[in-house]
Amino acid sequence: MFMKKKFLCVVILMIFVLCVGCKKQEKSLTICVDSYYAEQARNLIEAWQHFNDSSTKVELVVIPQKQDEAEIKLTEIRTEIMSGGGPDIFILDTVNPHVVEEQVVLFDNVEKAMHSDIFLPLDEYFSGAQYMHTDAYNPVIFDSGKTEEGQCVLPIYYNYFLTAVTQADDEDPVEIPSSWDEVFKNSDKYIHNLNSFFMCRFYDLFGKYTDYNSGTLLYTEDDMLARVQEAIEYDNAYLEITFDENVYSGLPYNVLKDLEANKDAEHSLYVTPSVRGGITAYVTRYAAINRNTKHPEEAFSILDMLFSDQVMCDEGFIDDEKHYGNLLGLSYAGFSVPVHEGAFHKAYSLSDEDARALEDLNSQITAVSYYSNLDLDLLEMYNQCRYVTDVSEQKEIVSRIYNKMQMKLAE
Repeated sequence: MFMKKKFLCVVILMIFVLCVGCKKQEKSLTICVDSYYAEQARNLIEAWQHFNDSSTKVELVVIPQKQDEAEIKLTEIRTEIMSGGGPDIFILDTVNPHVVEEQVVLFDNVEKAMHSDIFLPLDEYFSGAQYMHTDAYNPVIFDSGKTEEGQCVLPIYYNYFLTAVTQADDEDPVEIPSSWDEVFKNSDKYIHNLNSFFMCRFYDLFGKYTDYNSGTLLYTEDDMLARVQEAIEYDNAYLEITFDENVYSGLPYNVLKDLEANKDAEHSLYVTPSVRGGITAYVTRYAAINRNTKHPEEAFSILDMLFSDQVMCDEGFIDDEKHYGNLLGLSYAGFSVPVHEGAFHKAYSLSDEDARALEDLNSQITAVSYYSNLDLDLLEMYNQCRYVTDVSEQKEIVSRIYNKMQMKLAE
């Protein structure tokens, strides 16, 4: 009898432990975001739980704005990822090469991370998407998130350095260069106005300069030295040219707003081409799923809603007279343009002529990159060489930074 009672107690205890274990296995997801748009991320979570899954617990992992606090948090997250854990979803900005202060980001080279088994390939989930229509996105930019395994990253914003020139009716058209070599050999003042100062965008000259499959640079030291010297020579000539009031230059958001305010004029639009020809666009915000996630379907479902027309076009979801918002805006990505083409056209009210010119310009995108620590190295290379007149010193600078870039790829 005693043994039966003991056996019964053991069975009851096991059932109790199993029940507790079931409760502990309640589904939960974490989303890693930058602090700039944590509130919009909470709105996204609220919308997803309301319309899709109210039982799954979703929490944010917010990267602090202060650098010292951010470094501690990022070290913690990287350790978790290396240990087989980490946030389920990433919605993050890339490095911002247009600021001088030191930056800390979770992935300082997103493309390298794409080829490092960190992100989950998403192709098999697209067919079951409830909201996302991948054909609503600029295909050249969207496809930049693909590796040999499939779509590992979903781009949200991109930019390039855009120049717009007011076109006078009596002006003869100027032949626009289609490669950096043509730009460099052209002494026309008009062309110089289009290609202003490379201190903040020297990387534009290279297009796609890294092969992440092999982990190698696609340009030699001599190639990079030649581009540095050409850009310095070109910039020195540019400084002697009077700036044209009819030229608008900067990131797309600012320039396109200028065009909105000048609809009566016709404009020529231009982006500096690379050595390989065509122009390079840069992804500034992206989303991805951690390959370590235990709940890939639920994680994709959240990104499915994020990439919906309703969220991307700032319409949101309405139910019971309550409006559920979106995740766009804020951070430097706000100076970029959305990859969602409907959102792109909704964001700007351009004249028909300028809209056609912009469409033609985007058709010239031949390379897409994600801003990275390697771009910062190229800027360092240019800016250090700019104030050195001795060629041997320039060679030494280029060689040192070139080797540093190779080491980063090999890590």
